[in-house]
Amino acid sequence: MTERTKQIILLGLLLVTSILFWFLVSKLLPQLRWDSTILLWSTVVVAAVLAILWALTVILVENTMLLILAAAGMSFFSIVFFPDPIFMIATGVLFVSCVVGYYRTYFSVQNTLDGSLARPLRKSVPLLVTCLIAVFSTAFYIKNTSVEIQLESIIPEKYFIKAAEYAAPTIKKIDPSFIPTMTISDAIIFQVMKDYPTLTKEQATLTVDENLKKYSDQLEIQVKPTDSYVHVLYLTGMSIIRAQTDAYKGAFPKIYAVALFFTLRILAFPVYWLAIGIAIMLLRTLHRFGIVELRAVPATILAYSFSPPKTQQ
Repeated sequence: MTERTKQIILLGLLLVTSILFWFLVSKLLPQLRWDSTILLWSTVVVAAVLAILWALTVILVENTMLLILAAAGMSFFSIVFFPDPIFMIATGVLFVSCVVGYYRTYFSVQNTLDGSLARPLRKSVPLLVTCLIAVFSTAFYIKNTSVEIQLESIIPEKYFIKAAEYAAPTIKKIDPSFIPTMTISDAIIFQVMKDYPTLTKEQATLTVDENLKKYSDQLEIQVKPTDSYVHVLYLTGMSIIRAQTDAYKGAFPKIYAVALFFTLRILAFPVYWLAIGIAIMLLRTLHRFGIVELRAVPATILAYSFSPPKTQQ
């Protein structure tokens, strides 16, 4: 198999993976739900594979034109899923960052004397991941400008319940009656008997429906006597947040897109380091099996020193 054929196969894998990545992103949006476990993790894994393939590409593909065409395909094919002018600008930035990252890695390799790979790959892989996150956040913003963002998708109830269970010992210090599994009826009965010690439990039970109706009407939520106390706390929190942020509804997609970018950028830190590590191991494995080779590139090293004395003629 010729070197050019190997390069084309690698670039083909890169393009196919990028298409799969943008397809998964289009399915994940507009409502990004943290509890969409399979789809979310599939997108993360494919993004990591894309970063690994890009790391291999910038090291192994020496044909600049082929690499630029692959970077263009990886960037601009996403427009098929997100045909929007703002998104086109974001993909243009992604394309430029890919080309810049390639040249940064190329010149870093030329200046590396021992053939190490970690430093050169640091010039391109983190840049690619950052721009992918920026384009992802742009796609999220585009998809949500005409769609109301559901607070429940930002803060899923199951995570709120887990947090309440975890914080139960601390909450008990403030409210000794708190039990994560208790119903809202139990909470009302306990509070009524605490406020009116002369009432019996049967008498306090009679006030449940009335208190629930007042509570539901006040916060505009639907509450049943059998609902858990934590579930009602969750509905209450969502209602209060929704009421407080209603005036900023138009700006909320922009705020969330920016917050999403910085959050994913922080979470991506171990991902691109893992991608760099895997790419280096793959390159060494391919070298061991003779699929890639390590060549000695002649270089001229310039260094300053004291000049020798001039000879007199």
